[in-house]
Amino acid sequence: MKVFAVCKSDETLKALRFAGIEGERCDVDHAYDRIIARLSEVEIGLVLVSEDLYMAHEKKLLEVRLKSEEKLITMIPEPSRLKEKNYLIETIKNSIGIKL
Repeated sequence: MKVFAVCKSDETLKALRFAGIEGERCDVDHAYDRIIARLSEVEIGLVLVSEDLYMAHEKKLLEVRLKSEEKLITMIPEPSRLKEKNYLIETIKNSIGIKL
């Protein structure tokens, strides 16, 4: 399984490439089409979408996420555009089941 990222920021893509994750830069208007195209590729199992692109197409992406059993779409924050400052902490707490 491969991981692929769709982001607005070149800096985010560079950081992900250091971790071995390929990706592409796109604008808000074409993001949904690019995400769906990547999900149709057999070897890609996880698509990381930057927060701003995800929020622009949230309803459509939620429908795709609920229908897909083999593929996963998840939102990642971009450091310069992080809307929810505690996003990473909340994501970790929710993933391991900690409720405070």
